[in-house]
Amino acid sequence: MLISSFFLVACPSAPKAPFDYRHVQAGKWRAKVEIDIKGKSKDHTLTINFKSIKAEKKVRADISAILGIHLASVVVDGNSYQALLIKKKIYREGRGNHQLIPKEVFGVAIDLRILPAVLYDESINAVGWVCHSDGKGFLQDCDNATERTRLEVTGRDGVNKSVKLLGDGYSINFKFDNFSPDERFTEKTFNLPIPKGFKRI
Repeated sequence: MLISSFFLVACPSAPKAPFDYRHVQAGKWRAKVEIDIKGKSKDHTLTINFKSIKAEKKVRADISAILGIHLASVVVDGNSYQALLIKKKIYREGRGNHQLIPKEVFGVAIDLRILPAVLYDESINAVGWVCHSDGKGFLQDCDNATERTRLEVTGRDGVNKSVKLLGDGYSINFKFDNFSPDERFTEKTFNLPIPKGFKRI
């Protein structure tokens, strides 16, 4: 019995072949996100549920604390975004070729063009970004020297993957642990109505 137990502990299951997200057209993802900001004594951990339609360049992120408390929702639609900041009762929106998801969401401002790359393993198609793939064609990393930002895919196991975003004074680790293809989204999915009592900025 002792020998058998030792064998089970010493021989974990082999990693699964990486899932190819480049062929996904729409779906739902879940990620545990660890945020480390220089100068802050405590790391920040969130759960994010993503919904996205690739061809329409739409991404929705519903962000919660580990205990399930809803903190924020963000919708990216091409080069524009909407954001609801629940605790502060604030609604934000922005448009243009180079928009940042507001600092209140993650603790640091993030280029919204990063999200499709994180979900679909695609190169960031924007000025200043240079991306590389591994020997099997999977996205490996992307760098923006001007903005001192780097995106790295640090692990893959079936549909699960780990992605690290490194910037000036911060690191954000996305640990994806759930995915399901889904194309049954409606216009309401990617629209954030302003709740009563929220301030529009």
